[in-house]
Amino acid sequence: IASNEVATKPDFGIKILAELESELGINPQTSADELKIAFMKLRELPYLRTFILEATRYQAIVSGVFRETTKDLTLNGRHISKGWSVSVSLKQTMLESVFPSDKVAS
Repeated sequence: IASNEVATKPDFGIKILAELESELGINPQTSADELKIAFMKLRELPYLRTFILEATRYQAIVSGVFRETTKDLTLNGRHISKGWSVSVSLKQTMLESVFPSDKVAS
């Protein structure tokens, strides 16, 4: 997921590499032992963490879930009876156009 974003938007990769080098001292010459120590500190990198969270939000690992309705309801003018199985598209619910960030509670 994230690798696709880096491949299609190289600025992300450049910023991530810069953060790895500046915060953890990781570069192409970094030894395997140094990488093991650095790996434990990856959560401390704000840009990388934000990038991964946003990539998984935008490209959900699971495409959807099934649920059973617990009561009768009307959604977008359509009646859905209690007990019906419904499919929820997680990818659609994560899109900015569906839930704009200025409308989401923090």
